[in-house]
Parts: sequence; structure tokens; C-alpha cells
Amino acid sequence: VGVPTGAAVHINLSGDDFDVLRELTAEIERNIQDVDGLVDLKNDFDKGMPEVRIVIDREQAALAKLDTRYIGATVQAAIYGRKAGEYREGEDEYDVVVRFPKEFTKDLTYAKGMAFVNRDGRQIPFSSVAKIEQALGVGSIKRVDRKRTITIQAQAESRSGTEVFADVQEIVDGMEFPSGYSVAYGGQDEEVQESATFMKRAFVVALFLIALVLITQFNSIIQPAIIMSSVVLSLAGVFFGLVIFNMPFGYLMTGIGCISLSGIVVNNAIVLVDYTNKLRDRGRSIEEAIVEAGKTRFRPVLLTAVTTILGLLPLALAFSFDFRELKFVSGGEQATFWGSMAVAIIFGLTFATALTLIVVPTLYSISDSVSSFFKPGSDEPPAVPAEVAAK
Repeated sequence: VGVPTGAAVHINLSGDDFDVLRELTAEIERNIQDVDGLVDLKNDFDKGMPEVRIVIDREQAALAKLDTRYIGATVQAAIYGRKAGEYREGEDEYDVVVRFPKEFTKDLTYAKGMAFVNRDGRQIPFSSVAKIEQALGVGSIKRVDRKRTITIQAQAESRSGTEVFADVQEIVDGMEFPSGYSVAYGGQDEEVQESATFMKRAFVVALFLIALVLITQFNSIIQPAIIMSSVVLSLAGVFFGLVIFNMPFGYLMTGIGCISLSGIVVNNAIVLVDYTNKLRDRGRSIEEAIVEAGKTRFRPVLLTAVTTILGLLPLALAFSFDFRELKFVSGGEQATFWGSMAVAIIFGLTFATALTLIVVPTLYSISDSVSSFFKPGSDEPPAVPAEVAAK
């Protein structure tokens, strides 16, 4: 998964008739051209070159005893000429082309006035078996899922591509299309959907692996659940930070920030729960163990969070130092791109650190009380040897 590189707006319009597709394309472009932030609107329809089409009435041609191939070859010879042979002069070779008078090429009326000779030697007027149409040919045919497709693309300016695309999609989805014609979206939207799917799976896998390791180490389900609650607290901080900085939830970079947080914030909870368990094993009561663990582990937990936050502040504020020019630089596309990840980690870690020191001990105490309720007498600390208690 990388940086989205497709167009902000990418619409695939599919159907069978290119004339209908061309009309629908023009209609879509008229409807979306005034969307705020939409620039460089274009499509890939290749108009091709003007062409002459001979439409043969096969039934009338059969009744007149004329072959369609003969009609086509005759008209081709009248308008474009037909190769009849080759002429050699020394080592040079020339094609011999039979042409009708130039008037047939310049004015199609002459071709419409000619007659064909059938197998019986009878002359059949051109207009009785065929007609000539002038049309605009298709230079190239693009297919998506075996359907003829015209692609409409545009870029975003002064607004995020996500916002521009949302406005365009709302307009296009509100349009009515003939039966057999449909639209599909690609470009950045397709890349964003792929990124979203990947990030969701990665986040679930990360949580599963963390939970698996915690359950194995603590030999319990309740305590790993208490530790994993810090992940929920960090997500609340992520959303709060995005609201403050007025940033959208980017599936790519914000998702990476959330996945990183799931591995960072659990460390603080692990330290608290593990040290509390050690104090309980030494014979301390639940209240004493929780208070002592909070006091002892407060400094390392706080220092870990502060150093991480300070390290990410320049990235979040789009502030860096150019070592080539030896000057400070503010802003830039890369800083804007990575900024959402930094904001997610900073606010998520801040919330998780502050609330973990309160929520985790509280949940630990509640879980111990619940266990004591179902196991009377289990709230009394186990007997500890005198030499261990003295330490």
C-alpha cells in the first residue's frame, strides 16, 4: 500500500453504443464541472476520423440478385479506387489502381447515383439496395470487464481529493442512466478502498497477535482484556486530535498511526498489571498493590510517552530542518501526508497514557472484586515466606 497516485475523480461509464456513451459523458461533465475544487476535467473518448459507411439492405440486395461483397467492392472502387494489378519498369514496381472519375471522391452524390449490374446483366440503382452515411468513426475502443467504456477523470485543487470526489459521486449517483449503462469509480477512490480493506485487516491481525501473546504470558483472559482496553482509549484520542487539527481520517496514514498505537499503548498497561501482580504475589493487598504499582511505574510510563510525543511534534506541525540549505522549513507535501499519522499517535498516546493510569487500575480492582465474589476467601493474600515478605 503506497501513496494514492490516481486521479481524484475517476469515473468509468460503460455501455454498448458509443453514441449514447458520448452523450452521457457530455452530460456528466456538464453536471460536475462546477464542483468546487474540480480541475483538469477530461475524458479518453477517441473521436477518430470521419468515415463513410455503406448500409446495405440485404433483403433487397438478395431479391435483386446482388452480392453484398460485390456492392462493397464497387463502392470502394468508386470512392477510394481498387488495385487491379502491378506494373514493372526495370527494378521498380508500381500498383495499378482503377478509380472512378474524381467527382465520385469529392461528392458522394455521384456514388449514390450509380448503378450495379446483377448476375442477369440488369442494372440495379444504388438507392434501391444501399445507402451512404457519413459518420464520425471511433479511433479506439476501450473495454472494462468486456464492456465498452469511456473514462472521465479530473484532479482536485484547493480541496482534498476525498471531498471533491464525494461531491462528484453525489451528483453522478443522482443521475438516471438508460438500461444497460452504468458507472463505476476508480482512481484514488479505488486505491482508498483497497487501503481501507488492508488497514482493517492489519489492525485486526495486530490486535489478535497482541492478545495471543498476552494470554500466553499472563495465563489469563481477564488481565489481557484489561490491558487491551488501553487501545480503545487511544482510539478516542486519535479522533479527538483529528477534530482539533481539522483533518480527515485517512485510511492509509491514520490507519498506520492506529496500528502503531496498538503496539505502543499496551506497554504502559503491561507494566502496571505485571508489577501489580508481582506485589500481590509478595503478599500485598489489592489496594496497596495498585497504589504502589502506580507510584513506581508512573515515571517510566510518563517518560516513554513524552519522548515519543516530542519526537513526533515536528512531523505533526510540518516543521523540519533542511541540512543542505541549513535552514528551517515549514510545510511541504510530505509533511502534510505524514502529518495525520503523527497527530494520531500523539493524541492517541496522550489520551491512553493519562487514562491508562486511571482506567487500568480501576478495571484491575473490579476484576479482582468479581473474582472474590465467585471465590470466597480468595481476596486474602496468599501465605508468603518470612524472608520474601521482609524484602
